[in-house]
Amino acid sequence: MYLIERVSKQIASSTAKALNLDKDREEVIAYGALNFLHTMMTTVLLVLFGLIFGLLLEVLLIALTSAAIRKYSGGMHASSPNHCAVISLLLFGGLSLAVKYIPLFTYPVAVLIYQAVILTTALVLFSILCPVDSPNKRITNPERRRKLRRTSIVMVLLFQVLTVPLWIWNIKTGADTALRLIACTSTGLAWQVLSITFIGRYIIKKIEFLLTRMGI
Repeated sequence: MYLIERVSKQIASSTAKALNLDKDREEVIAYGALNFLHTMMTTVLLVLFGLIFGLLLEVLLIALTSAAIRKYSGGMHASSPNHCAVISLLLFGGLSLAVKYIPLFTYPVAVLIYQAVILTTALVLFSILCPVDSPNKRITNPERRRKLRRTSIVMVLLFQVLTVPLWIWNIKTGADTALRLIACTSTGLAWQVLSITFIGRYIIKKIEFLLTRMGI
């Protein structure tokens, strides 16, 4: 059992004893505590990465875009909290470095084309594949599936709308930072699109295989 799983169970057990709760409610508390601790651990790792490499806004924006849309679209899950945190660090950190150092992202036309391609791909694939459920938590209700699909598409469009002020900033000042942040939003969406396909599943499984071989 991983450390945060043990801690979450201890929190749930102590809370259940203090409040005289039954086993079912204790399990609910343990699940909530696990999610909270996992989110905090991943966030701390991403913040540290961002501070070290001077990419705090970029890495958090990529992660936020992907996580917010993933809540409704679904996607591939890692097999453990530790793997999930490390994979998030590797992927979002690596993507933020790519956005920073790929020269194309300093050209408005290139960023606009990139954004349009990712948006179009997302709308098509989300309309076909979403929501992608997990083996342990199947979504069988047709109405719920339609609602999640619609919401995931709305979230995609919402993040595109949020780039409008960044485009205005770039047009008025020529700021490269605005272009990078727009590219980060599209990159977070791009990873989320990839994660609902067999390519995303393959990438995560390969990374997990390597992490397991490394004893992580």
